[in-house]
Amino acid sequence: MRACLPETERLELYYHKNDNLNTRKDVRAYILSKPKSHRDRVRAIFGHEVYYGLHELFPERECRYLTFLRQPKERVVSHYNFQRTEADSGILPIWHWPDIKPEGRILDFADWFDWNKKQHNFIFNFLTAHFFDEELFAGWPKKPATAEGLEKIKAVLDQFYFVGLTEGPENYLFFYHLMRIKNFLPRQNISRRYFWPTTQPELMAEVARENLFDQEIYDYAKDLNRQFKKRHRRLFQMIAIELFISKRQFELNQVVSNFYYWSSLMKKRSRIYLNLINFIKSRRQSTEFSSEQTDRPGKRDN
Repeated sequence: MRACLPETERLELYYHKNDNLNTRKDVRAYILSKPKSHRDRVRAIFGHEVYYGLHELFPERECRYLTFLRQPKERVVSHYNFQRTEADSGILPIWHWPDIKPEGRILDFADWFDWNKKQHNFIFNFLTAHFFDEELFAGWPKKPATAEGLEKIKAVLDQFYFVGLTEGPENYLFFYHLMRIKNFLPRQNISRRYFWPTTQPELMAEVARENLFDQEIYDYAKDLNRQFKKRHRRLFQMIAIELFISKRQFELNQVVSNFYYWSSLMKKRSRIYLNLINFIKSRRQSTEFSSEQTDRPGKRDN
């Protein structure tokens, strides 16, 4: 979003970037501190500290809530790989070091998952904090996950305009269409893989058992997503066609890009290849010059 919308049309809400946005009160104060002219132009509010209820700050505008959810087991593995990548790169925020390196050594996935209880039903706890609690960032999970809490979360998700699934590229294209965003970006922030789920099925079964409420939420999100696409069938058919075309265009661009990349390397390392390229260029220029001379109208005789 940061790269797709100008600063005047967005608001970012991150605990570590915006004066420690720890509570709803903090977020409200931060948003209301912005000039009204800015608030009136905002098209998107995003970040880890967005909570359900922000629409109350914009009583004269239609507000839509959107979110994306990931399959719980995949989310846990991705979270670990992300923290390991940042730790090994030396850019992991200091407050996350106790999660991945609590006693002076970096934990493997099994120890990390056992140590980090907040990774158990993480989605449930995150949504509970951002749907109902005053504190958004610190101290959760405050209460154990319950069936009653699950139903409350589902009731709020029912109020969302769109609930997307991260594994479906058509979901992102719909979001781009909704926001009228044209400048597509390549995948970024890709983590290295330190743990492969297929190598330890018993451990992944344990991850599933500790994320049963998250799986319930995800399954409910899939139903909401399916219903939305059914109501907007033609739009998603168009998006599917656009996705197919964009994939083919991306693949073609990759082929061309790879050709130029390897060609530039070959020109530096092979004099024979460089001479061949120069010969082809000179022949093409000579052919173009001859064609221009042939097409030029001759002088008329007196």
